[in-house]
Amino acid sequence: MSDIKKIIGVKVKKTREEANLSQAQLGKKVGYAAATISQLEAGLFRISVDSLEKIAKILGKPLHYFLPDRAPFFHVIVSGNIGVGKRNWIKTLASEFGGKAVLANVDKNPYLAKFYKDMKRWALPSELYFLMENFRLQKLAAKSSVPVFQDESFHEQFRVFVAALYDLKILSWHDYKMFESMYTSLIEFIPKPDLVIYLKTPVSYLLARIAEKAAPYEKDIKPSYLEKLNKKYGAWVKSFDLAPVLIFQADKIDLKNPKDFAEVCERIRLAI
Repeated sequence: MSDIKKIIGVKVKKTREEANLSQAQLGKKVGYAAATISQLEAGLFRISVDSLEKIAKILGKPLHYFLPDRAPFFHVIVSGNIGVGKRNWIKTLASEFGGKAVLANVDKNPYLAKFYKDMKRWALPSELYFLMENFRLQKLAAKSSVPVFQDESFHEQFRVFVAALYDLKILSWHDYKMFESMYTSLIEFIPKPDLVIYLKTPVSYLLARIAEKAAPYEKDIKPSYLEKLNKKYGAWVKSFDLAPVLIFQADKIDLKNPKDFAEVCERIRLAI
């Protein structure tokens, strides 16, 4: 992240000087103190996309001029609760960034339909399937030569889903400790992502989407389970420190809306 700040700072300074503006003059136009502009140009200040866009307009440059060129490969994990629309986001973003969508084989989980009907009986094998599937996908992503947008992650499968099922007393303490041992043993074998995108939504939005678009077995999902997962996701993204995390209020964003989509893509470009 520090390299990105330095690249932006150098370009802002160069363009400001070409425009014959002082740091104080530019700061006044943007709403920053001269000292803040000085920190920005020194690569010590992390500017928001909105503020950088204002600077770009004042200096007569497109926003992307100030952003670093993307590496040929980067790895983005798209996270969020059941029914939030992760697959649509992944496919849309992968297409925009010339990358690849890496999706979990949810329908191949032989225990999933049974799990939603009897969670206590089928939670253990279902979560084992997903934990190892996400481990496989995260290792696979690192071998790509193009950007990868991945569905969920090995981290959240344990930190969110397994933890939620333990809190709800669906998984036993022994089950939880087994998953914890697997997670801590295997985590060193997977690469860190470059970015995590968390799609945040209220449970009411999730229930509406599940009722409209979900597989038949997902219609058995209880609101209390979704609420627990939302809380676990909130705690997880606050504590996750292996990569930057972007949070989008997904129920307020329409990826088919050009303005919404452009803002999403610019935030991603700034973060990776």
